Amino acid sequence: MEQQRYWRMALVSLIDPKEASDAGGVAGRTGFRYQDHVGAGYVIDMLRDSALSQVEFETADDLTLRWIIEGQQTNEYVQVKTTEGDNKWSIKEIATRDNGREWTSLMEKSLSRDVNLGAALFRFVSRRDVGVALRPFLVHRDKRRIAQAKLDAAVKSIGGKFKTLKSQCGRTTTDWAKGLLWEVAGSQDAIQNKNVNRILQLAETSGEIPSYSSAGDIYTSLMRKVQDAGDASRVSDPDAKAISRDDALAWWQICLDNIRSMNRAHVRVYRVSSPAFFSDLHAIDDVESSRSLRAYDVEFDDGQWRKAELIEYLLEWLPEIALPARVLAEFDHLQARELTQRAVSLIEQNGTIADNSLLAELMLHAVLRHYFDSEPIACKIYYGVGSARSSTSAHLVSEDGVDQLWIGRSRVTTAGTHAAIIAAVTTEMEGALLNEVLREERRIIVSLREPRHMRASSLETVLSPRGKMEELRRCLHLPILVAYDSTVISAGFAEDYLDSLRAEVTEQYEDVKSKLTSALSDVQVHVFLIPVENPASLVAEFGDCLRGRP
Repeated sequence: MEQQRYWRMALVSLIDPKEASDAGGVAGRTGFRYQDHVGAGYVIDMLRDSALSQVEFETADDLTLRWIIEGQQTNEYVQVKTTEGDNKWSIKEIATRDNGREWTSLMEKSLSRDVNLGAALFRFVSRRDVGVALRPFLVHRDKRRIAQAKLDAAVKSIGGKFKTLKSQCGRTTTDWAKGLLWEVAGSQDAIQNKNVNRILQLAETSGEIPSYSSAGDIYTSLMRKVQDAGDASRVSDPDAKAISRDDALAWWQICLDNIRSMNRAHVRVYRVSSPAFFSDLHAIDDVESSRSLRAYDVEFDDGQWRKAELIEYLLEWLPEIALPARVLAEFDHLQARELTQRAVSLIEQNGTIADNSLLAELMLHAVLRHYFDSEPIACKIYYGVGSARSSTSAHLVSEDGVDQLWIGRSRVTTAGTHAAIIAAVTTEMEGALLNEVLREERRIIVSLREPRHMRASSLETVLSPRGKMEELRRCLHLPILVAYDSTVISAGFAEDYLDSLRAEVTEQYEDVKSKLTSALSDVQVHVFLIPVENPASLVAEFGDCLRGRP
């Protein structure tokens, strides 16, 4: 219903009120659907060409196009020919009169439509192809210099017919031939397919890519409008027999909005690739004990540890951990600043999350997203487990075609807090395996995840409220990320610092691994280590950048 109001005529109709009649019109519309498809094509033309200001349906002719060419109004009268036959169209066929009576041949009937003020053009649209003599008229008017000699010969041949006849506006058959364009449109299916494809192209030009079925639905909507215009009464509602460009553009904007809404409703928001930032530092896979290490380096640049670049990189991930998928789907990369501002605003409303926790969560999120091609299964940074409110992540990771649920923890530690935090995280991870805690985790995930924005996975049954705990544990992985105060990084850049850093992260990994008790022996634990310089300073500067402080 919202589209309906845009389909009113903005310009004066080409119907002469004194000649208005529905004789042979409304009742004879059955079988005119080929003509409607042709007319729909002109409405699509009008969306792309500002010179075409209005399309009319069975007013002065089968179809009438109103152009503004170099500031001058030009009326183009279109006759649609659907007659079948084995022969191609010829000059003889369009010039043959009915029992010799004037104004009964096809070319005379077309010329007789020239009754309105302004310049005049004429067009034939047919299913059948044309013969050699008419082929010059297939060339578009803008490109006729290449066929001018043949065109002049065809105009002379047609102009020699009925020399004394003139239209109401004084134009002769020679004038008619000079203004003639012939289109061979083919079958109705061919026109429809062409029009649907042009809708797809037009939408893509506007920055949207609808499905083919969506483009078909849009075309069906257009055809309803065209048919309504054709079926409207010339007497009681002449304005309804035309579609202006303004009306068509307004309707098209609604279509684009609908496409955009549908695309955003199902867009896979986490399929966007990300640039690399961290460099791989070290990896250890303890397959027998279900433990692994991945360490990443922020690196130095001109002898300076890249603290500012790290903060900028992490803030780019902020919208994904603070906003639901349905919100992310409404934005594109050009709106990244606005999206980040919304994420910051949400974080500020939830002051229970400390800057160091947020920094650590962003690090784990970035590592899983970039290096493990994960999808955040829920936006849950502000949701607690049981009575304890904590920052936990939930990601879907697919490895060798097997879907895994990664529920992680992340922390920033200083030299003085490192041992206590590792012990606390280990205890927290042990507690995460308890049935009541796992059920709570699953409840949160189910309530927050938005599958329509994610790739399909095999975890639907596992994540069901009625799924078995043993199946959930079977696909469960526990990542833990620790950004720790590195003595190697604090010592500053040295040519051989990477060797020292690898030795340091190996020592840190062995320490963390030793803290993982037997309660975690049946689950895969991934340890991620990121050595940093002066964690307290890093957290403080991160907080300033988060809030836009210099």
